[in-house]
Amino acid sequence: MRYVQGLRANFDSGEGEVVLPTEIMRESDLWRMDVIRDWIYDLTEEYSKARVEFGLDPVRMEFVAKEDEDEATQ
Repeated sequence: MRYVQGLRANFDSGEGEVVLPTEIMRESDLWRMDVIRDWIYDLTEEYSKARVEFGLDPVRMEFVAKEDEDEATQ
């Protein structure tokens, strides 16, 4: 496992962004979907912990494919 740069935080404004390096974008679609989903899960866990520490309810992550969403509304 390697460390990959990609998260930026503005400590003055409290804003953040994800900037994926070129080496990540060169990987296959399936590999990127897997890795990015793992990151989203881990970031959501950290976000949920921060919410609880702040006194708010935790959150959970759920991925819903567009096809699943369309079927649920029919």
